[in-house]
Amino acid sequence: MGLEKIIDFILQFLNDFLPFYVCKAWQKGVVLRFGKVHRIQDPGIHFKIPFVDDIINQIVVTTTIETPVQSLVTKDGQEVTTKSVIKYSISDCILYTTEIYDATDAISDFTQGHIMDQVNNHDYAECRDTGALSNVISKKVRAEVRKYGIHIEQITVTNFIKTHNFRLFNDTET
Repeated sequence: MGLEKIIDFILQFLNDFLPFYVCKAWQKGVVLRFGKVHRIQDPGIHFKIPFVDDIINQIVVTTTIETPVQSLVTKDGQEVTTKSVIKYSISDCILYTTEIYDATDAISDFTQGHIMDQVNNHDYAECRDTGALSNVISKKVRAEVRKYGIHIEQITVTNFIKTHNFRLFNDTET
C-alpha cells in the first residue's frame, strides 16, 4: 500500500515536470496557470510550463447517468416509484470547471427534485404520460444547469410504476 503511494507521487512529479500534455479526441483541456483559468485547449498535443500550468482534461462528449429510484406520491395520493436516465454534455468547460464541484451529483439531484415537483403536483393519470413528463423535466433541468456549462440533451423517465410502500418496525404515518 505504501509502495503504491510512492509510485503515484513519482508519476505525478514526472507528469508535472513534462513540458507537454495530450488532450484526447473526446476531451478539452482547461489550463490553469497558478490556479486561475488561463485557456481552453482542443484535442491534441500541447505545451505547458512545468510546475506552473495545471491541466484538467474534461470529457465533453455526450454522457449518461441514471438517477436512483425515487418513491413518490402523486397529487391524488397514489404511491409511485420512478427512475430516469439523463443524457448530457459539457457546453462550456470554464463554467463546468469553476462553477460546480460534483456535476453528476448535482444533475441527478436537480432532476430528482423536478421529478418530485411534477409528480407531487399532478394526478396519477397525468403523470403516466412519461414522454410528456420527461420533456417538462428536461426543459426545467436544462434551464437550471446551463449556468454551470452543462447541456441537457434529454431526460427520460424510464420507470414509472404504481407501488405500495411497506413500513417496517411498526412505523406510523404522521
